[in-house]
Amino acid sequence: EERRMDKLGSGDSLSSYGSGGRSDEAPSNLMRRQVAEGAAGSFSNSPRTLRMSRTSSREQILNEFARAPFDDRSGENGKAETTVWFEATVKTEPGDMCMVTGNLLPLGFWDPRNGIPLTTHTSTYPKWTAVATVPSGEAVEYKYVIIKSDGSFVWEADIENRVFTAEGTELRLDDGQFNVQKKRALKVDLKEITNRRHRLSSLSCTVDTSFVPTSACIYVLTYRLPLVTTFDAEANRYKFQWLSFDADEKSQETKPAGVMRSVSRHGIYIIENLRSLRSRCKVIYVGGLACDVPREYRDQVTEDLSAQFQCVPVFHEASEAQKFEDFCHGTLKPVFHFVQPTSNDMCKSYEKGGQDGNKWQLYCSVNLKFVNAVVQNFNDGDFVFAFDLELMMTPTLVGSRARSANICFFFNTPFPSSEIFRAIPVRKEILRSLLNADMIQFHCFTYARHFLTNCSTLLGIEYKPSREGLLQLNYNGHQVHVRACHVGIDAQTVTTRLQEEQVIQQQALWRDRFAAMGRSVIILGYDDMEPLSGITLKLNALQRLLTLFPEYQNKILLVQVGIKLYDRQGEVMHQDYIDAVTSRASELEQEFPGCILFLSEKMPFARRTALFS
Repeated sequence: EERRMDKLGSGDSLSSYGSGGRSDEAPSNLMRRQVAEGAAGSFSNSPRTLRMSRTSSREQILNEFARAPFDDRSGENGKAETTVWFEATVKTEPGDMCMVTGNLLPLGFWDPRNGIPLTTHTSTYPKWTAVATVPSGEAVEYKYVIIKSDGSFVWEADIENRVFTAEGTELRLDDGQFNVQKKRALKVDLKEITNRRHRLSSLSCTVDTSFVPTSACIYVLTYRLPLVTTFDAEANRYKFQWLSFDADEKSQETKPAGVMRSVSRHGIYIIENLRSLRSRCKVIYVGGLACDVPREYRDQVTEDLSAQFQCVPVFHEASEAQKFEDFCHGTLKPVFHFVQPTSNDMCKSYEKGGQDGNKWQLYCSVNLKFVNAVVQNFNDGDFVFAFDLELMMTPTLVGSRARSANICFFFNTPFPSSEIFRAIPVRKEILRSLLNADMIQFHCFTYARHFLTNCSTLLGIEYKPSREGLLQLNYNGHQVHVRACHVGIDAQTVTTRLQEEQVIQQQALWRDRFAAMGRSVIILGYDDMEPLSGITLKLNALQRLLTLFPEYQNKILLVQVGIKLYDRQGEVMHQDYIDAVTSRASELEQEFPGCILFLSEKMPFARRTALFS
């Protein structure tokens, strides 16, 4: 009993402020004296009871704690443990005690009598503190409870359970006022959002944005703004145009038959569609341009984009942008597309003394530029949408500088499984940054499941289902929602555009061309000329199909559109792969004449839509 009292006294002192003056005795000696002087009391057997079986004095309460079996709070089965420091502001009366209890054994399984007692001091009152050890990776729910001098319990009844996820060796929690919900980053009323039901139809893609306040401001962070930039030599200034408008121009046919490399061009079109929210609130785009703007033109470009397009440009030096894009496309993109990297590739990309310097440090510094553009004009409660793997560090950088921001991160790319993702040396830094967002969205549930598996495997954070098909993670007391948000075709727009005269004319041209070739089965491919597109695999599959089923040799036609990609210097990328595709297509055409129509061009919207239809 004496050893048990020593352990309880040294690890979890029960001294409280306002109990007739604070004694200078050691906690263990004070408790022994109080227990010896107090009369035995009994607790009710019900763990949910709000009052003891009879009125008890403070000494009797201490006596019950001393007699109760002491729980060993060490980790189970050798699991890692996290030391958690609790701190709360609780106003008490003389004789009151403050406890923290929760859903784990170290916190008493919601029984305040077996919870962790908090201590205070005359110099720090009304702040109470306590220390507990919990298994790492556990999602913990807890509340503070005041045990009155008469034995009754005062719970935090006006708020939901407080939550945190135990990670690392130490974790400090500042929970603010007793029975007051701590201010969260997510300020939108979830009940108001989840109670809305959007009726979808095959021809209606209208999004109900009425839940967005009219005073809200949305910052859309994308590495490349959805703009087409040209330089007018006569006016000696840069001119801009929305990407969707340029896609309809006939002049596009005279431009180089390729585009600048981008992680996801269809993602840029999706980002541009957020302009429709401007009828409801303020939408500001933050991103870079597809060309290098000299310093003497940057002020003029910034003013024009802000006044005409509500865009904030982020400028990069040519060498910096080239290294950054090489890192994203050469290192990150293959990994996120399930390509297992070699150790040599990883070492070259992340070593500090490499030829090109530390590329990861460059990656973080570029992300910081986007965040600085947001923080300069940020107002409390603004929304921040960040897109794609070029900006994966923005959630933590925004959250550390604008704590009230409502952050959403959207992946327009896949997310790899843990076996591949763990090959990245900074895998934990990436996950921790993403978990600073309030919402993380993926194209499909498979990618979301991979992300959740990585969080469980690498950080020990488990998830639980939430309402409206969301999955919820608790990261250091911060609630993160994960959602599979499928991206489909804008059926209403496409249906309308199919009735345009220009599209109908292009349809007739394609129909006549296919009829002249005498093919009844048309297979269409529209891909970038890069290794991840898998064009060579498609050609091999076509050869296998025609070999196994000779009856289709005069029926099938593969229309393959390959789009060349250019870097910032205007040089063609992946030339070796382009040569391999061209050679393989020529071999297939010689073996099965008329089976393939290979086009290397960038099509405007009308011709592309007519081909698809």
